[in-house]
Amino acid sequence: MKKVLVLFSILTMILSGATSVSASSKKTIEEVKESVNSYDQSIVNDLLNSGLSYDDAVYHAKVDKLVKGLEENNIAVKIDPNTEDISDDYVRLNKKQFQNDFLALKDGAVKKSLISINNLMTTGVDELNKFMKKQKNDSYDSKYTLEYPDGSSLTVTSGATASPSVTDDRIQANQTCSGTQMTPNVTGPWNSTSCISYESSLVYDLNGGSWPNNTTWNGDAWTEWSFSSPGSYSKLKDLFGWSWKGTVSGGYLTYGDASIRYDSGTASSYGVVLINTEYLSNSNTNGDGTNKWVQGYTDVLFEVTGSFSASYGILSVSVNTGGQWHQYAIDEVNGWSDVHHYAATYK
Repeated sequence: MKKVLVLFSILTMILSGATSVSASSKKTIEEVKESVNSYDQSIVNDLLNSGLSYDDAVYHAKVDKLVKGLEENNIAVKIDPNTEDISDDYVRLNKKQFQNDFLALKDGAVKKSLISINNLMTTGVDELNKFMKKQKNDSYDSKYTLEYPDGSSLTVTSGATASPSVTDDRIQANQTCSGTQMTPNVTGPWNSTSCISYESSLVYDLNGGSWPNNTTWNGDAWTEWSFSSPGSYSKLKDLFGWSWKGTVSGGYLTYGDASIRYDSGTASSYGVVLINTEYLSNSNTNGDGTNKWVQGYTDVLFEVTGSFSASYGILSVSVNTGGQWHQYAIDEVNGWSDVHHYAATYK
């Protein structure tokens, strides 16, 4: 897998304070901006299901309509290299005005939004790693949100179920990871990872504090993470099906085996960040016996739309045309029925 930098693609910025429109465009940039007054209700519904407020869901649906209109009409947005920075405080305290400014493609709002997306993409997993290490080990939350100073956010959710019957799912609250669990036990194509949470000896706990002997338990594990900024909302989720069967002697587990039943995933993205390719079903194993790990993960290749341009001087970041990056949602289970959940990137 070829390593590429995460960042903003796009056409070279040469004009100051100007917006160019291709001669072959069907619409002008003003017509595209006006078109966001109507939007795709299915996007709103999806974002509401993801936990966004109605106002934020409508806003991101409008951003998606704006970006698609720019792309369809070959319109490149170019911002003034001398545009002043907008402070994080202003964005948080004037959220509605800032959103309107972005929809109007005002230079300051566009610049701030692109920087926000860049920060999420380049530092998100590393910041999540630091954030999760600070959480209490006895915490049992299944959802965590890391918020940036400008109001952008990265949210992770995870969980697992297991039972000896497909009609009797039993669920255990998960715990935050300790420092020794921040990297997946099965290696993969990622180069930056963070453990989100884990369930320890899931079958033992859900069986009332004892190991079931020679009985197959089926389980499901899931990991989802999303990132939200003024210019984009994206998410991906992995759903991993696994089985466990153990041999017990004198109440002690002498052998446990975890195996893969299935792996599947979902992904969506609205606004400036687009999905290039989805690899929704991936699985792997590592080790033997009770210490063997089985793994499932979802891999999504994201990229920034070609309708926006930004220079190294404005963003103070490396820029390469067609910049892309992979994001992963990962689930793992071993012969002790320990379940781990991870977020990862390759950039």
